[in-house]
Amino acid sequence: MANPTPNLVSILLRLICIFFTPSGVLVGAQIDCGLPYTVCRQNEGLATVPSADSSTEVFSLIGNSISTLNDHEFSSYINLTYLELDTNHLTSVEPGVFCGAPLTYLSLFGNGIKTFPDVTCLNDTLETIKLARNWLSEVKVGAISTLPWMTTLLLAHNVLANIEYNAFCGTQLEIINLSNNSLTSIPNLTCIGNTLKKILINKNQLSAITPADSFMHTKRLEYLDLATNSIVDISPLSKLGPSLEYMILARNQINHVGDMFYSFNRLVKLDLRNHFLPCFRLV
Repeated sequence: MANPTPNLVSILLRLICIFFTPSGVLVGAQIDCGLPYTVCRQNEGLATVPSADSSTEVFSLIGNSISTLNDHEFSSYINLTYLELDTNHLTSVEPGVFCGAPLTYLSLFGNGIKTFPDVTCLNDTLETIKLARNWLSEVKVGAISTLPWMTTLLLAHNVLANIEYNAFCGTQLEIINLSNNSLTSIPNLTCIGNTLKKILINKNQLSAITPADSFMHTKRLEYLDLATNSIVDISPLSKLGPSLEYMILARNQINHVGDMFYSFNRLVKLDLRNHFLPCFRLV
């Protein structure tokens, strides 16, 4: 078999950049339960967290019936870096539950959590938190602002209507997924303008890009998804930085684009599907 062409290699590298977090963890990937120091207790109907060896580094408890986590539940797992508690019956997570474990990846996908869990004691380690498909309605200042290593925040499919002004400050967020929520304005991105590379705010309730300077400071942004909103005026996007490669604007109410896209020299994909627009040309 012939070696991949340079163009194919470039495409593959782009896909890796899109789907992998900066720490190398594939978002949503199936872990290998046969690896050393990995414990998988999935879909067993467990009501409580089972015991495991303190040397455990990866602990997967997906698809059980756990509804309560005890104080310092994971404090004995001094090597635990990757924890999955997806699709259990959790509705809240008390402070101190994760203290003592050096978690870099925490997934609570598909529970019934209504308040952002207290993860402040993971301030030295946590890089990725996955809280998609819960019932979160807001992100307050302080929820993640003490997590200086945080790079990936996954909050799709909640009921988010409010993200406080400086909620993202204090982090190094590179990837944010806010898809399928109830946001009516763009959250403040100023304090992560030097790190943010990918943000999805599709399927929300945006009727305008407000504040108008929302993306002025996002100089490293490569991927922007604002699809399936009710946005009419996209002129504020002209302030996006030169790094932009993917802009997804399908299924809005855009009625004019003008020549604003000519300055995006690195643009690979522009999605304007489901709009009736005069023809225009990218050069």
